[in-house]
Amino acid sequence: MTRIDTMELMREGRRRGLLALLMLGACLLVQACSVIAQAQQEAVSAVWEVAQASESAWTVGDVIPLQLLVTHPADVSVSLPELPASWGSFEVSTQEVAEQTGASDGRAISRLAASVILWAPGEYETPPIKVILREPDGSLREASVQPLRLVIESVLTEEQSEKRDLKPQASLPRPPIWPWVVAGLAAAGLAFFAARRLARRLRGRSLDGAASAVPVDDRLPEEIAYEELERIEALDLPSRREFKRHYTLVADCVRVYVEGLYKVPAMDRTTGEVMTALRKVSPDISAAGLLRALLEEADLVKFAKLVPSVQSARSTVGEARRFVDTTRPSREEVESSAPGRATGG
Repeated sequence: MTRIDTMELMREGRRRGLLALLMLGACLLVQACSVIAQAQQEAVSAVWEVAQASESAWTVGDVIPLQLLVTHPADVSVSLPELPASWGSFEVSTQEVAEQTGASDGRAISRLAASVILWAPGEYETPPIKVILREPDGSLREASVQPLRLVIESVLTEEQSEKRDLKPQASLPRPPIWPWVVAGLAAAGLAFFAARRLARRLRGRSLDGAASAVPVDDRLPEEIAYEELERIEALDLPSRREFKRHYTLVADCVRVYVEGLYKVPAMDRTTGEVMTALRKVSPDISAAGLLRALLEEADLVKFAKLVPSVQSARSTVGEARRFVDTTRPSREEVESSAPGRATGG
């Protein structure tokens, strides 16, 4: 083999080695991206913990302080669940959502403090629950809460737990029945005379007196909506943790606005039925996604018993006002649809 052939083989070997290094680097890059994506998904952790350690074991009837810790990115909003009074084998005596705090790694921590009681000895595990996470882009996702295992011991000693014979049933004197008969007759007489007096008063009213006319609200739908949203905002129900009433008022305000603007019955319909009806009368309605997000979030709070943060609850008023701003007719459209209406302002 000549020297030229040897040099050509060496160049070919270097090219192949460089190509192998490039392929290895691409594989490592893909694996690194996968690890980063998985780390972002695992950036949220939700666990139950015992808020206060006990020097002795937990026994039947003890009030056990628990706390749900949800560690999440600071720009993600968390809706914590509302525990029912009978939560599996647990009896929930109190629960309260604490203010959001910061974690050492820059993330935020949302807390739900709850006091529970167990009424029988044994091993227990907190029932499965989920928290709702709202991403900065408005999308929602769920995260499961890691359960907590508790061991409950009996308060009885070994001697006290032995079965004993039942004592004979005590005999009680039977009370006389005549006082109940007299009281029943007296109550019936009073009810008769009250009903008779009410009937006389109703007959004495003048039948030809016309009822006072109900004032007609001739304001535009957006005017009614703006005034109602200002009233809801002034109530500041989230600061008193009246989340269900707050979301109900905001959702009803938006539904009344939709009825007035699009002539679509929206008060007694589900969110899906309202969106279907709107697509029929106005297929190209703007801000349809904003309306659906508003109503679905209100449904989660009202029916799924989710507890949002105070900041998230207050922001719903602004989102409802933005929906009205986006969909309200222009002044020219209003004047063309109602030429006889005064155009004040």
